Amino acid sequence: MEIRAGSLSADNKHYTVNKTTITIMAKELKQLTKRSENYSQWYNDLVTKADLAEQSPVRGCMIIKPYGYAIWEKMQHQLDTMFKETGVQNAYFPLLIPKSFLSTTGTAIHFSANSA
Repeated sequence: MEIRAGSLSADNKHYTVNKTTITIMAKELKQLTKRSENYSQWYNDLVTKADLAEQSPVRGCMIIKPYGYAIWEKMQHQLDTMFKETGVQNAYFPLLIPKSFLSTTGTAIHFSANSA
């Protein structure tokens, strides 16, 4: 994808991009971890640099900012449409499970020591 100086429109908002902005963006992108070296770190760097999300005080969680959440909503809508076309029904499972619940499961499920 080629980025040129000029104007662009996104979400009914008008933005002006000049050569200085493009130069700054290019320098910041070069500072990212290389995707081929560490995909996970590259992804986290990119999301943070783009200001889509930030680290949460809860280990392993991120706070998704408005633009990041808007992207998520669009992805979710598209995937939901595709899933429903195949007859799949949605379900929701809790993201965080209290540690006390894990101790009552017995030996059937093994979790890492990193459980909250």
